[in-house]
Amino acid sequence: HELEIAQDVAAFQSSQQIAGQFVIQATLKPGVTVAQVETEIDAVIAEFRESGPTREELQRFQNSFEADFVKGLQRVGSWGGKSDALNKYNHYVGEPNYFQQDLDRYLNASPSSVKAAFDRWIHDRRAVFEIHPMGSFAAASPAEIDRSVLPEGGARPELVLPALADGVLDNGLETRVMTQSELPLVQVQLVFRTGSATEPLDRNGLADLTTDMLLSGTTKRDKFAFTDELEALGTDLSTWTSDDYTAVSMVTLKKHLDASMALLAEAVTQPAFPEDELGREKKRRVLNLEREKENPNRTVTKITRRIVYGAEHPYSLNPSGTVPT
Repeated sequence: HELEIAQDVAAFQSSQQIAGQFVIQATLKPGVTVAQVETEIDAVIAEFRESGPTREELQRFQNSFEADFVKGLQRVGSWGGKSDALNKYNHYVGEPNYFQQDLDRYLNASPSSVKAAFDRWIHDRRAVFEIHPMGSFAAASPAEIDRSVLPEGGARPELVLPALADGVLDNGLETRVMTQSELPLVQVQLVFRTGSATEPLDRNGLADLTTDMLLSGTTKRDKFAFTDELEALGTDLSTWTSDDYTAVSMVTLKKHLDASMALLAEAVTQPAFPEDELGREKKRRVLNLEREKENPNRTVTKITRRIVYGAEHPYSLNPSGTVPT
């Protein structure tokens, strides 16, 4: 955020039965060398090795981890749902119902125990991979597929929709509520009936840019203070723009609902749109649009919309905009 030498950066640890991986990956911005980014990463590692996490940092992570742990149990399968967890616990510890003990391992961690684990496992022995963009793409010959024969389908599944309760708030906001009481989670979506199709052709991308900027700071908190508040609650807050609607979505533990709703309201009703963050976001988007030229799927999607709808139709536009707009 300060040096602006990386387009994005992430760190994660992946456990395996025999050995695990601790990975830090970054996407370099144009004109930046691998050595520059590696130097900055090394400095962060050295600082963490020296002092470890603060109590506040650890508490934020533990709140987020607890929320993500519970959210994962909404699914039956799908890489981390109930069935996967039951199978994993049964395989590794011989106890399928090991959920609480597993969660407690993280919630009972201390700054000193985290630092001890870091000192023991994260060494200077490492592999550094450089992944460079592929060259130009060319269309391949279409595969020989017999499209005259339809694949056989299975039995039609029965669709059982949940009951919905509709209402209207005093301020006119329409509500639709679905109740499912299996887990202590609440998901909220605030939906506006306007999207990228309503913006002028010469300002394509404005709706999506504006929506993203809602999470870049408010009149009460800057971007990092706002993010810290969300992390302290383990709350996920995201935005997206479609052709016909714009949405702000939140998922939180039930016990943090009131505080999380206050942050959602703050983002929507008191956005600051700080000039410096807007400048960074515009540069990031321009670079992403340039990178999309190396992605065949994105290129085909953009061209298809123009062919299907026509160049002057609102649906021909890409919600993320173009470099000029």
